[in-house]
Amino acid sequence: MLFYGFSFAIIVASLMKIKPNISKSLKEYADLLCPNGFLRTHQSHLVNPRYVKSWLREDGGILLLLSGEKIPISKPNKHNVKQALQQL
Repeated sequence: MLFYGFSFAIIVASLMKIKPNISKSLKEYADLLCPNGFLRTHQSHLVNPRYVKSWLREDGGILLLLSGEKIPISKPNKHNVKQALQQL
């Protein structure tokens, strides 16, 4: 999985031609996925750092994923994301 966000869940559900059934909040998913290496970059995004291509310095910070998707980084999460990416 590259990243998880509400829009991602809707896209996957749409591709699978099913109605999205999101039974957990993103915080609950963060609690499950962050111990396994995922990063909380923004209030609406979790990212697998193995799929981060680069850090763009636009709009305060954006992660460019290998897929071409751009994921925002919020100010409160910037330091933690930067540290985690430096450890890779």
